[in-house]
Amino acid sequence: YQCFTDPVWGKGEDADALVENSFVYAANLLCSEGFGLCLPWYRQEDVDAFIQVVVDHIGGLIYEDRTTGKYVLRLLRSDYDPATIPLFTPDTGLLAIEEDDSASAEAVNEIVATGFSPVTRGDIQVRANNIAGWHSQGGPISRPMEWKGIPTRSLLLRRAHTVWISAQPQEHMSRVMKQ
Repeated sequence: YQCFTDPVWGKGEDADALVENSFVYAANLLCSEGFGLCLPWYRQEDVDAFIQVVVDHIGGLIYEDRTTGKYVLRLLRSDYDPATIPLFTPDTGLLAIEEDDSASAEAVNEIVATGFSPVTRGDIQVRANNIAGWHSQGGPISRPMEWKGIPTRSLLLRRAHTVWISAQPQEHMSRVMKQ
């Protein structure tokens, strides 16, 4: 929030340009998760780049609301009601479903995450893995991830686990919609 609104070192956006409740909700959720960052910002990098680093660390996204034009902060969590997800059918404009399983042969079965401990002043590393995936694929297929602002192994493991879940092989489908 401050990166957006601070007129001295931030973007200097008016507070009305943000959906403030989305930032408050995200802050409260991160607090309830015990999610803290230890992340310096050296002003050599653009404030937008720093904002993106923070958003990547917390597993979220910032987007402009299509109806209001205001910035929204959304954490990517399983806090949605599946019944509210739109169902696309031929009656709503769906023309075809084309299956694509090309990614499943090399599915990631291990996330190797690196953080930084301000206590020891050194890198910390954790692995989130799928042992069954190791066995079925003959060994680990790793994806390295770096979140230097995450200061503890337990928090780093939780963050790596959320990426590992999203990296699991799933049947990918492309939807062809009526124009």
